[in-house]
Amino acid sequence: MLPPSPVADTSFAWSSRPVAVTGATGFLGYHLCVVLTRLGAQVTALVRASSDTSRLAALGVDCRVA
Repeated sequence: MLPPSPVADTSFAWSSRPVAVTGATGFLGYHLCVVLTRLGAQVTALVRASSDTSRLAALGVDCRVA
């Protein structure tokens, strides 16, 4: 049996929760950032210096070079 999804479970609050995402410029990482920002999380993405972060910046994601 799988645990309940945090997206479907309204008792789990993402609002103002700090979250770090690695791989945020990739397909899955970007879409994870979309969901987390829509849920109100404060998302920080760890990115390469050569990465295009414009899509993440448009979401309000704080991008840090690591």
